[in-house]
Amino acid sequence: MKFADDTKIFGEVSTSSQHQKLQQDLDSLFYWSQEWQMLFNIEKCTVMHFGRNNRQLNYTLDSRMLQKVHEEKYLGIVVSALKHIKG
Repeated sequence: MKFADDTKIFGEVSTSSQHQKLQQDLDSLFYWSQEWQMLFNIEKCTVMHFGRNNRQLNYTLDSRMLQKVHEEKYLGIVVSALKHIKG
């Protein structure tokens, strides 16, 4: 998804081949951004994992490890990967 200067890429990752495919997509997106001079601020690029049994795998952009986050604000809405427990 792309909105103005904000880009999101996502997918289900429950196998190693899905992990490799998402990493390949990130690599392709990075090379495209260089070719078209629409560079990413990699310091602001993050990964959010969803799901109880998620293996929390690592992803890179330009060979730099992306920071893992538990919530992110997108178009004024806070998206959270944390499960809130009522007590």
